[in-house]
Amino acid sequence: MIDSSFSKLAIIHGTNSFGEEFASRLKESAVKFNIATFVEATPLGTSDFHTTISRSLKHHPDAVFIHQGEAEVLSFLRQLREAGASMPVYSTYNVESEAFVQAGSVAEGLLYAYPINSSLNAPEKRAFDQRFVERYGPKALPSASSYYVYDGVLLLDRAFSSCIDLSPNC
Repeated sequence: MIDSSFSKLAIIHGTNSFGEEFASRLKESAVKFNIATFVEATPLGTSDFHTTISRSLKHHPDAVFIHQGEAEVLSFLRQLREAGASMPVYSTYNVESEAFVQAGSVAEGLLYAYPINSSLNAPEKRAFDQRFVERYGPKALPSASSYYVYDGVLLLDRAFSSCIDLSPNC
């Protein structure tokens, strides 16, 4: 946002704790840079964003940030462009997928942040990538979510393994 040329940002997010927290922190950051915000929560799994888009456009945003699932972001982009809006749209790494490449002009210009993998050449990562391709085929590539979920399961496994018993206190 430091280098942004916008002064009004619409923040559209899912109605789960991650989406709520993400929108809250993004709004806090925007305020620090004197960027006015319009924030609207949308149900997870929704495919109709017409009302949300209409409300957002009444605030004349210079840019839109959407945090939703892959299919939802694609629906939002299609409906936003159908409404004639051409402002920049920002999202998160969940849009790093073949579906967005296939979406063509609908996804053109979409900007998103993607985490840097500091373990890019680690043997553990290469082994995971190999197992992933063996399981899902040569065209399948792990995404940031794949790594997050794998790491999360390993952490849970380690936590459960350290429990002597499976009592509620463990």
